Amino acid sequence: MKKNIQKVLALTLACAMLAGCGGGAAKGGEAPASTENGESGVATSSRDTLTIGVGGTIANLDAKEGVVEQSMSVYSIAGEALLKMVSGDDGLPIMTTENSITESYELDEENSAIIYHLRQGVQMQDGTELNADDVIASVMHMQDGTYYADVDYDNVTAVDDYTVSVGVKTLGQPVINKVSTIPIWSKEAYDKVGNEGVFFTEGYVSCGQYKITDWVAGDSVTLEAFDGYYNGVAPIKNVIFRIFSESSVAMMELQTGGVDVLMSPDFQSYTDVVDGKYGDTLTATAADGNLLYSIYLNMNSEKLQDLRVRQAIMYALDRKGISDGVFNGWGSLAYRVLGLTYAGMTNYDETTWPYEQNIEKAKELMKEAGYENGMELNLISHNAGVYYQKMGEVFANQVKEIGITVNISVYEPATFKSTQNGLEGWDVSTTSPNTSYVTNASDFLNNALIGSMHADARPTEGYDKALEITTALKTETDEAKVAELSKEFEDNYFNNWLWWFPIQVSGVYTVYNSDLQGLQRCMAALDLSQAYFK
Repeated sequence: MKKNIQKVLALTLACAMLAGCGGGAAKGGEAPASTENGESGVATSSRDTLTIGVGGTIANLDAKEGVVEQSMSVYSIAGEALLKMVSGDDGLPIMTTENSITESYELDEENSAIIYHLRQGVQMQDGTELNADDVIASVMHMQDGTYYADVDYDNVTAVDDYTVSVGVKTLGQPVINKVSTIPIWSKEAYDKVGNEGVFFTEGYVSCGQYKITDWVAGDSVTLEAFDGYYNGVAPIKNVIFRIFSESSVAMMELQTGGVDVLMSPDFQSYTDVVDGKYGDTLTATAADGNLLYSIYLNMNSEKLQDLRVRQAIMYALDRKGISDGVFNGWGSLAYRVLGLTYAGMTNYDETTWPYEQNIEKAKELMKEAGYENGMELNLISHNAGVYYQKMGEVFANQVKEIGITVNISVYEPATFKSTQNGLEGWDVSTTSPNTSYVTNASDFLNNALIGSMHADARPTEGYDKALEITTALKTETDEAKVAELSKEFEDNYFNNWLWWFPIQVSGVYTVYNSDLQGLQRCMAALDLSQAYFK
């Protein structure tokens, strides 16, 4: 029997209307009453150009290996995926066919493919109509990368002009979600350009809300509203992304009107806006990101095999002390096992977190495990950011109270990663895994439990259960069962595993001109359908 699925529950991520509702701490003006456009029902903008400042670089829009943050901001308004990710009634994002290029989708009878029924009449930015050939070309392009490795590229076919069957190697909610995020572009335009380097920059053609008109490598990307957009023309006509290497320069440009939005301001600039330094001229918002700053344990280490030792370390930690001392207000103390809250998992708080600091209990556990006289651990960290080494130093100082001496080694990122991937030479590491927001806890198996913590090395006690749960999560499509398995994962973490210690959830910060209303942001993705200047 074919199984029709109209909506796919995703998970908690930073999805918020940046003006007038939600988004965490904010300082700035309220959305005023405004003139509405009679055709679209959205406000008329007093200005026709929005300039957005981003850090780093915007290399291209090729998503074979996933899309980096800055490129995602551009792609999110220039392109479309098979499904849209929106905020549901309960505040949790859902992936939905509503307002997407897909009218509906279903699984085939063998549960070996996802069948997408495309919306007819969707215009591409080159004047062609979206059809099955565009989807197939977009999907097949991904076979040269690794991010979409679950696709069965030998079985991606057109059922008819507006229906595509995408074969998958394993079928489950994570795979459905991930396949549905593949960017869709014009095959005809791609073939005409004939050069990937050009096509995935200034030559990019999709069916998004804005089309690219200029791309200056390392400097800026300019777009204009696409008149043929199937969901209606955007209120703001032009968008310019400007690239800044210095956050202080970007902040000065915001103050003087050179930019209207900063996507990732430095934390001091954000707090200055929240504290009212700029009056009501600027607004700041904050939400949780998907980086989970953590302490990983090497489960190949003989010293860490006893659960009581891992429990002792957890009881010895003053996680709030680490949060305050290391991050100083940036991000938020982690009260979730994996940073983001997957369906079925718990949002704890300071009163319900199962491991409140208890030094005496920690000492008792160390004694029971045969380490009454303490132990020595080797901690590895890296210098890619200011937090990792500091987190290791505070950790070392805290566990010293229960007789654990920590030797810290700091490496360049590449050396750190190769060392962490090895079984020997370290016991503890400080890291920040990127928690996927289009899947579930199943991704944690290969990316962390095996790749970084080596839970499979001995194998450590409990690994078989972890393998069982995460494997089931990877292939499960029933929402209730996914929630049940996720809860089982969480319970095992606290009671049997403790192979990592969550410390801090990253922050997603935005500061912008208070005259800008209706801007929506989900992680790095933007929605300008309701954005306007008052």
